[in-house]
Amino acid sequence: MKREIISSILISCMLIQILLTHIGCMSFYPTDEDNNLSKYSNYEGKILLKLKDKTELNISPKNTFFIDKPSELVFGIGEEYNYADKKISNFMGIIENNKINSTRLFNEYNPTPHYVYWMNDKRRLSFKEEKIFSITADSGCGFWVVVDNNKVVFRKIYDADIEEIQVLKTNWIATSILILLGISLIALGITASSFSGVGNFSGSGGW
Repeated sequence: MKREIISSILISCMLIQILLTHIGCMSFYPTDEDNNLSKYSNYEGKILLKLKDKTELNISPKNTFFIDKPSELVFGIGEEYNYADKKISNFMGIIENNKINSTRLFNEYNPTPHYVYWMNDKRRLSFKEEKIFSITADSGCGFWVVVDNNKVVFRKIYDADIEEIQVLKTNWIATSILILLGISLIALGITASSFSGVGNFSGSGGW
């Protein structure tokens, strides 16, 4: 009977984990701040940007940067190869044009065109074509470049474009309900295993 009780507890714990993972206990809530992204530059969580054109972007501040002056920049998500230690690592960030030695677009005989940048500091950066965003000086300034985490879409956004900023927080009501449901499942499993054990014990006798 102990094995049945332990099995019931394990199954219940698995169900609780599935509920917490797939139903989720986190929700986006509006903030009391005005719609100024600069106030969230050090925010480590997720942010939901609701734009005035009804678009919603799920972003992380670390994927967001502000263009405060006309610049020649590239923002990309890809791979970095360091010639010094011969290691490959993920790369996400800004590349200043004056630090680029040379670049090339590889699109022949390749189903996924990609850009390769050879840097002055002995690094090589490579990006798929859809994961790179170029900023030119004639683009002006005063806007943000953000990456939608769900779709890997680059967007140029002004503060005036933002309808509302929401931050991800724990939904304690949903969490409490799921915890109570989990406790009930465990109790039900233990009770069912106990009755099953009693039934087997009663039936194992006989004259």
